[in-house]
Amino acid sequence: MVPQLRIWHYRIWLALAMALPALMVAAIFALGGEIPDAAAGKTSLAALPTVIAGGQSASNSVLLRSESDKGPAQQLEIKVHQALKNPEVLVYLDFSSNTSQLLGRLTTMGVHRFDIQAEIPGNEIRSIRLFDPIKNKVIDLIPIKKQ
Repeated sequence: MVPQLRIWHYRIWLALAMALPALMVAAIFALGGEIPDAAAGKTSLAALPTVIAGGQSASNSVLLRSESDKGPAQQLEIKVHQALKNPEVLVYLDFSSNTSQLLGRLTTMGVHRFDIQAEIPGNEIRSIRLFDPIKNKVIDLIPIKKQ
């Protein structure tokens, strides 16, 4: 290596040695807040017998299921028709009182079922929201209609 090239080689490696750790620290701070723990919602395996409400969008369909016709919703069933384009998808229930409940995480195509905690009387489920916490945007909003 000629002396001029040796000097440039040394300067470039010195700049990289200083810049890379600084960029790593900046990337950690750029990640933002914590992603909610989606383990709060338990995935249930067996479908409950009675469908009380449902909804559909272009790529997903949902059913609210219960043990009886008159009972509150106890299970949410989501059927993902197309492959998810987002690596992290959280499922939220949106209520008529403008509150929401985190149910869990979607991972692949197919049928996913989530247990719903006790529904408050007068606080009906309005929609299902699929949310990407990495990009901080709503992927899909599926309105619920009684059947």
